[in-house]
Amino acid sequence: MLKKNKLLMQIVAVVLAVVLLAGLREFLLKRDEAEEASSGVQYAEMVKENHPLLKKFRSQYPERTVLLACAEDITNDGIEDLVVISQLNRDIETIVLYSTASGEFAQTPAIPAPRENQHIRFFNMDKLSEIETLITGEKNGQVGYAIYRIMDGEMINLFGEGMEDCC
Repeated sequence: MLKKNKLLMQIVAVVLAVVLLAGLREFLLKRDEAEEASSGVQYAEMVKENHPLLKKFRSQYPERTVLLACAEDITNDGIEDLVVISQLNRDIETIVLYSTASGEFAQTPAIPAPRENQHIRFFNMDKLSEIETLITGEKNGQVGYAIYRIMDGEMINLFGEGMEDCC
């Protein structure tokens, strides 16, 4: 009988711990959401349909559906660049049109992008010349983000979390 009571108490303790941890997790998630909402985090806005780089992208990739396109001088050369999240069949990818030293525009190779609720934010994380690009989104409730920088003509993932689950 004493053994049964001890086992029952252990089970109750484990269940209670799980419930408390789940509640704590939910509380922390809500607190983080509230902090983010009050911090004024601003995501980049979609460029207008007549934006010259968006027109260029559409002419190069007429088969792609543009989901989000945001402009910023991410190479810090005084010329606006364009980050595009687009879809071709079931693939959702990010491609950047950026200016080169010769004044022409080049593009990065396509990289996987989040499947749903995509957002782009530009900021200068390390105060170096290039501007970092934050891409965030989700897939089936799995949220992910990554911070990229253009290096040698490619979008390099500096760091992130959960992108493999939402792309």
